[in-house]
Amino acid sequence: MLDLSQKQTEQKLKLTYAALDLSVVLSWRFPATEEHVGYQIDKYRKTEGFRLSAGLNILTGIRDGDFGVEGNPLSSNPDSPDYRADWKDALKGNPTAAKIIEDLAYTVFEETLVMPDREPTVPFVKS
Repeated sequence: MLDLSQKQTEQKLKLTYAALDLSVVLSWRFPATEEHVGYQIDKYRKTEGFRLSAGLNILTGIRDGDFGVEGNPLSSNPDSPDYRADWKDALKGNPTAAKIIEDLAYTVFEETLVMPDREPTVPFVKS
């Protein structure tokens, strides 16, 4: 249920990577219309790093324990003892984590699909 009495400011997306035996939960915000347009322009122009940049812009948090640095958990929550103010930079600087952030952008900006609630019609074909 989409509760219309509450402002939906943050969403969560769980991504699972079988090859890495890893599941992560990313918190993100809905992109503004201008961000959608900018993303599509960058995609069309094949701007280098546009997915990573867009993903970092909409990323609002990570689940505690999903990422770590030098064996220590990384947190985006300022109330956590594992919090690091540079948590986004830590993700950006690691190729695997950067790919995960690009996957967030791809999912939010490119895989959003609204389906009509009806059966598809198939035109009659004469044989």
